Amino acid sequence: MLTVVEVKNLRKEYGPLVAVKDVNCAIERGQVVGLIGPNGAGKTTLLKMLATLLEPTDGAIRILGCDARKDYLAIRARIGYLPDFFGLYDDLTLAECLRFFAQAYQTPPETMDARIDAVLQYIALEEKRDDFIQHLSRGMVQRLGLGALLVHEPELLLLDEPASGLDPKARIDLRKILTRLSQEGKTVIISSHILTELADFCTQIIIMERGVFLTHQKIEDILRQIEG
Repeated sequence: MLTVVEVKNLRKEYGPLVAVKDVNCAIERGQVVGLIGPNGAGKTTLLKMLATLLEPTDGAIRILGCDARKDYLAIRARIGYLPDFFGLYDDLTLAECLRFFAQAYQTPPETMDARIDAVLQYIALEEKRDDFIQHLSRGMVQRLGLGALLVHEPELLLLDEPASGLDPKARIDLRKILTRLSQEGKTVIISSHILTELADFCTQIIIMERGVFLTHQKIEDILRQIEG
């Protein structure tokens, strides 16, 4: 099995504050990993380092076999990162928004239209293709944000609390998309405050607090311990 993410003794300091404290993990292809922890646990800092947007203070990261310090451009071409708060141009239609991201990722022009159509169908928003983003519900905006990552077919998705603020129906829609991505061999790391939000579709759980991993186990082992 291909190891998609490998982290060794990873550490991030902001002056006297240590946001991530010497963590280690390896994540294989096709896993959906839930990153659980309260505010200030270090989840966002960790995801930003995996996305090559923050440089570690110490330690090593390899993403898809590439060194995150040296090969960050190659990594960015193969991953998708969705922050907790992201902005889309409200005066664009959904199709125009996806075209913008497809061009940014240098999608070949001859395949761009087909790729946009495929993504709209994937996130179940094809009937909204020509609607403006400003008219979408929050759940639809979250799905479109995920769709913007999918136009270049990333192998690893890093999602920072994408279910935050969503109603139950929107959470179910998001869960269906993430489950399908996993079945297709994509690797997903998704953060949340709440274990039960992710338990239905994650294969592994990392519980993080004050910059350290308290546990990294398969979901069935975590739930067995909780029930006990």
